[in-house]
Amino acid sequence: MKRTVDLKTPLKIQTKSGEVIEEIKTITLYPLKGGDLLSAFDAAGTDKVGTMLAHLASRSSRLTISQIQALEVEDLFAVVNEVQSFFPRGLQIGPIVLNSSSEPSDIPTVSTTGGQDN
Repeated sequence: MKRTVDLKTPLKIQTKSGEVIEEIKTITLYPLKGGDLLSAFDAAGTDKVGTMLAHLASRSSRLTISQIQALEVEDLFAVVNEVQSFFPRGLQIGPIVLNSSSEPSDIPTVSTTGGQDN
C-alpha cells in the first residue's frame, strides 16, 4: 500500500544551466523491502541515522539521495514519518515533529553566569 506526501515547497528539478524542467509537488512512497533496509544500513555505516533515513526515503520514493537532501526540512520530516510507517512497530521511532509554535517555551533559559533565568 503506497502513500503520498504533498510537499509544502515543491522540489524543482533543474538543468545544469538552472532551467526548471520539472516541479515535484507530491511524492509517492512505496513499501520497503528487506534489501532496501539492508542497503540503507550498509550505506550508513555505524551511527549515521541521517544517512540511513535519506537512503530509506530515497528507496521508498524512487528519488535520488540528492533530491531527498534538497527537500525543505518540514517536507523531509513528513516524508520520513511516512517512510517509517512501513516499518514493523518495534522499529518505529515515533513521529518526528517540528515544534513550529511561536509561543515561548516553559523551559527556563540559562544565563551567561551559569544560573537559570526565570
